[in-house]
Order: sequence, then structure tokens, then C-alpha cells
Amino acid sequence: MDSQSTLWLYPLVLIAGFALVLYVRMGIRWTWGFCLQALAMLLVSVTGLLFPRAAVACSLLGWGIFLLAIVVPRTILGRLERNLNLLAPAPARVEARRLRWFFWGPPGRFWSDMTEAMCAFMHGDRERAEGIIEFWRSYPLPRAAREGLTGHLMTGKILLRDWSGIIEEFVRIKQQSGGRVPYGASIAAGRAYLELGEVGQALPCLEAAAVQVARFGSDPLDSIFIPFFALSGAENQLEKVMASAGGNHALPEYARLFWTGRCLAARGQIFQARESFERASRSLPAEASVWKQRIEYQLNRLDDEKARATEPQWQPEIEKGTRLLARARAVSEIVSPRKVRPAVVAILAMIIAAYGVSHSYTIFPTAEALRVSLTCFQKGVLDARSVQAGEYWRLVSYLFLHAHIFHLVLNLVGLWWFGRLAENLFGTGRFLIIYFASGILSGITHVFLSPEMMAVGASGAVMGVFGAATAGIFRLKRLLPESIRRSEVAWMLGLAAAQVVLDQVVPHVAVFAHLGGLVAGLVLGLLVPLRKPTE
Repeated sequence: MDSQSTLWLYPLVLIAGFALVLYVRMGIRWTWGFCLQALAMLLVSVTGLLFPRAAVACSLLGWGIFLLAIVVPRTILGRLERNLNLLAPAPARVEARRLRWFFWGPPGRFWSDMTEAMCAFMHGDRERAEGIIEFWRSYPLPRAAREGLTGHLMTGKILLRDWSGIIEEFVRIKQQSGGRVPYGASIAAGRAYLELGEVGQALPCLEAAAVQVARFGSDPLDSIFIPFFALSGAENQLEKVMASAGGNHALPEYARLFWTGRCLAARGQIFQARESFERASRSLPAEASVWKQRIEYQLNRLDDEKARATEPQWQPEIEKGTRLLARARAVSEIVSPRKVRPAVVAILAMIIAAYGVSHSYTIFPTAEALRVSLTCFQKGVLDARSVQAGEYWRLVSYLFLHAHIFHLVLNLVGLWWFGRLAENLFGTGRFLIIYFASGILSGITHVFLSPEMMAVGASGAVMGVFGAATAGIFRLKRLLPESIRRSEVAWMLGLAAAQVVLDQVVPHVAVFAHLGGLVAGLVLGLLVPLRKPTE
């Protein structure tokens, strides 16, 4: 048990080290709380490695710190941003208070203040909201936080319907920055042009922002394109975008009806728009006072709005926006894969099933279970002498066997993340070719270069999938902006280098199998055709 617990500490050292370097680069004044958390993870994991008897306790403590310092606060932050997007001030304040337990120092205060500023904007208290934002303008923020500050200010102007003010601010930022505008300002400017009926002016703003936003997932993309399709009168496209948001990220019924009403109004269907707004009003929860004001404002506008057919007028822009959304979603699935891919799920299920059979004696400690487990390893392990004697199936069977739970979990996580990315890049059939070809070539490399060591595990195939994904991203010059492509390739190469270092430190690792799989995957990733976005 102690030896397995020690293995859990190596990736923790890697995560803590990477996090610490990242936080220091952002500036200690801003990230000192994050640095303390990363140092705690690093200290606990190193202690476990130095004192193996404490490995179990250190593994549990270290991964507990990881959960509380990284996973939980990111989940809370996601809920906070969603509540702000849905104009729900009370739940947003609750999440902001929770976040401060995990975001120590300036980041916690920043998000608490931004929540208060946005709530003030929602209630029309412009002076208080802009006062909070002005305070943070003088603070030495990292670039991402400063761009977020601009985004909050522009979002506040949207809530106040200050369309001319948004455009003036957008032009000012563009002039001062030499054309480089934070995506939040571009989104707000696009919305302002849409509200003023200038769809043609809005589209370039969204083009400048959409692909950058795509790195944060598909949900922020929906928040950009729902207003675009609604205010340009593109009813079919609007329905598709709203339908694509599901699960915990599905739009509430009142929000769907609101945007449907706006789309109908843009198309000149005033009676149907009024009906949609009234249904939205009836479906509002008691605490959604901000939405009630928005709906009443749109109902009052209908009385003065003349019927007009927008869709034919903006059809070229709508088609271009549809293509832009498709491209942005393709980028999102590359840099932040979310979709469940069939081949990855099938392989994961087979690996888990194989582990259950090969380790059945740990669940059912009987003589028969022990016999089955031993047979699985005896017939499936990668053994150089057996392969050279003609038992070539071992080059595939060893990919489904794992020595212990740590070995299994590490490969499952790697396959889940990079497998979805690779299957998205190459398509299901070509992904399967890459996976098994990398695994087989990994095994062949191990047999020739390390014949004295038996091997099990999907690590070589996973390294091949990782290498293929890196090569695939490198090839996506037309789809990915250069800045995103460079950053994605850089961090993946850094991860590969870290894996090479770990292979030299972690005991009982089939180093040549990992290296063979990685090289095979890189080569296959450069040669195998990429999947078309429509496949």
C-alpha cells in the first residue's frame, strides 16, 4: 500500500511545481494566496516521497489540498459566472462569499467586488458600480484580470443599455491599444451594434472575439451568439443554439422565451413577440426582478416598433455568423474537449472491465478468482520471450492490463482527456488506428530495447494518442489562430517533457514503451488525415 501511495505523489509534485511557476509569473502581489496553496501541495508530496512510511497520509492530504485549492474553487467560480450571466444577483453573491474561502488575497476580493459591481449595474446603480471598477483600475492586475475588468465594465453598460457609450469605449480602447481589444470589449461592442440595428457592424466585433472565447468552452460561445441570432432575426439558428445548451447549462425557460421574443420582434412579428414576452414574464421565479424589468422594457418597446422583416436583409451576415459559430465550436472542442466520443468510451469500458477480471481476487478472495487473475496476467502480459516465440497477441492484450489502481487511474485520465481530443481531431476510425498502432509499436519498442522487463498498461498507447493530438494541433494552421496554436503545442510539449522526467524518477516504469508510443503517435499524427469539421 505504501509503494502505491508513493506513486500517487509524483504527479502531485508535477502539478504543484507547474502551478507555482505559473503563479510566480503572474506576480506574487496578486497570487500570494495561490502560491501558499501550491507550496503546501509541494511540501506535503515531497515529504511523502522522502518518508515512505508517511506516503499514505501525505497522498490523502496532498490530493485533498489539490481538490480544495484547485477543483472546488473553479467549480464555484463557474457557478458564479453563470449566475451573473443569468442576472441572478442573490445566488451570485452567495457564490462570491464561498469563493473567498478558497481565493485568498486580491483574487478573492476582486471577484467579490466584481460581483457587487455587476449587482449594482443590474439594479441601475451606475455610480456605485463604476466606483468599484475604478478602484481596481489603479491596482496592478495581471493582464487576464485587467481584461476581465474591462469586460465587466462593458457588460454593465449593456445592462444599462448604454449602446453609444459602449461603442465610444470600444473605439477608445482600440485606438489606445493599436487594434488589440480584449474579447469582452469586442463582445459588448457587437451587442451594441446589434441593438442599434447595425448587424453588419456587429459581425466583425464578434469575429474578433469568438475564437478567443472558444478556449473557455461552448457555454460562453452560446452567450455571444444567442443575442446575435436573436437580434438579426435568425429564428432557426437561434433555436439550434439554445437547444445545444443542455444539462446544468441549459437556459431557464424565461430566458429562452425572452430571446425568442426578441427574435420575433426583429422579424417584425409583433403579436407573436408580445405573446412570448408575456409567457416569459409568467414563468419568472419570484427573485428574478432584473429579468422582469428587462421583459417589461421590451414589451413597452413593442408598442412603438414598426413591423419589419429583418432576416432577408441580413441573410449574408447570418450565414457568415453561422460559419463563425461552427469554427469557434470546433476550436472549443480542440482546446477544451467536452463531447463524449464513442471510441474513447468503448476503450475505457474495456480497460475497466479487464481490470475487474484481472484483479477479481481483490474483490472475491477465492482460489478460483486468484486462478483467473493469474491466468489473465500470464496470457496477456508483454513478455519479450513469448512475443519472439510467436505470441503476438500480447502486443495488444497488454494494453488492457494494469498492475494496480494508480496505474489504471493515471491511464484512464490521460485517455479520457487526450483521447477525446485526438478522436475529435482525426475521427473515430482514424483514432482507433492511431491508438492501437501506437500501442503495438510501443510494445515492439519495449520488446527490443528492454526485453528483460515484463510490461502491462495502456501507457504507450495513451502516449501515442497524446503525441498524435499534439501533431494534429500543430497542423491546424487554418482553423486555430496562431496564438492559440502556439500556446496549445507549447504546453503539450511541456507535458511530454515532464513525462520523460517522471519516467526517470518513478520506479518500475517501461521507459522505452512510453518513448516508442510517443514517437509513433507524433509520426502518425503528422501523416493521418485530419477529420473534416462536418464529420
